[in-house]
Amino acid sequence: MARSIGAWIRQTRGRRGLSQHALAQRAHVSASTLNRWERELTRPSIPELEHVLHALGVSPEERLEALRLLDAPRALESLQQWTHQQPHPSGEPCPPLLGDLLGVLRRRRGWSVSQLAATLQVSERSVRSWERSQTLPSEEHLHRLCYVLQASAEEVAFILTRPLWLEPPDAQTPHAGAALLKMRIEQMRQLVWQGVTEGMELRLLALEAQAWWHVRQCPHHAELLREVYTLCCQWHSLHGRVQDAARYGYRGLRLLERERGFPRSATWFLMAIAHSNTEPHRSEARLVEAAEILQDWLPQISHSVEHMSWFYREMSEFYSEAHRHEEALRASEQGFQMIQRSDSVVEHQHALVSRALVLCRVGQPRLALEILKPPENPLPATQAIYLVVLYEIHNALDNREQALAALMQAEQIAREHMIQKTLRLIERLQPVSSGG
Repeated sequence: MARSIGAWIRQTRGRRGLSQHALAQRAHVSASTLNRWERELTRPSIPELEHVLHALGVSPEERLEALRLLDAPRALESLQQWTHQQPHPSGEPCPPLLGDLLGVLRRRRGWSVSQLAATLQVSERSVRSWERSQTLPSEEHLHRLCYVLQASAEEVAFILTRPLWLEPPDAQTPHAGAALLKMRIEQMRQLVWQGVTEGMELRLLALEAQAWWHVRQCPHHAELLREVYTLCCQWHSLHGRVQDAARYGYRGLRLLERERGFPRSATWFLMAIAHSNTEPHRSEARLVEAAEILQDWLPQISHSVEHMSWFYREMSEFYSEAHRHEEALRASEQGFQMIQRSDSVVEHQHALVSRALVLCRVGQPRLALEILKPPENPLPATQAIYLVVLYEIHNALDNREQALAALMQAEQIAREHMIQKTLRLIERLQPVSSGG
């Protein structure tokens, strides 16, 4: 498979048995211009490329490949039209693109489209067009985007090449492609559970793109794309990116319709969707609805005590925040009793932190402080949540100095690791601490 538009034109011309001079005449361009394209000294414009494609008599698949190598947004239209005719198993019309990366980086900062547009002094329409990959930002705007979105060195190096495609399809056989994809999924799984943050948005999107292209070629490997969606959902959930996690939750559930059974990892999809139901306005009705979403799915996860306990914990926290104390205590007790049947130290730690939070919210902060223990070797998001719970307990006990110290530590961790969910929670709590 060609790696540049010049190489593609040269190879396709050769397969047609045409000389440079003959193709140049048919395409109405000079032979010297065609020669510069094939030597990769310059690149054709879209109209010029269309003349070449017509002269070569290419198929729709070859046209898409040429446009992809040109990195032109027009290629996206061709791909979407093709996918409409031959739907992808995921239901997604195209793989992740540069615009998806820009959107993820914006949300990582916790910004809206209007905030980014105002910072760059461009229209909201321009930002949306970039994030949908309908147009590519100019080089100047790309530099400014990297700066204001606080892109990492790896992200800057990638973005400034202005690629439309995050990961092009490879030329490997289906068997080799599946083996490579499985290896990358396992490597990514290790990074997710090691708590790695820097560069993960780009890595996850590139992995998703690789899986999308592979499943397009081999629809019977759709479970590999579902595994990638699970990793994306897990990482975004662990770092408080509620809406991004929910996007992958819905995509994962769509793929599950093609599979038999309900894999344990799919519980992340349901949890992400439940949490997204409470954002951005955490009203009593929406919190109760989120708890009911989890309640409805409990029969599907009855084979796992850890996941059942997790669902009960989250239900109890939703109910306690909604001031439904009786339901909160009942769900908390069910989850706590269930986790006693598990050997997982991490899940026991999570259960204690959750139980302490619920006890504090229902008016038993002293008991909550007695049972709360610092988690051992936690992920940053887990440590931040523990500190927020510690703040709520000390605040309820009027221990203002200890409360503020815990909140400051939680905020430091959340900012360092860009845990948006915790940062939003701290924003809601700070007026309480300053007003108390």
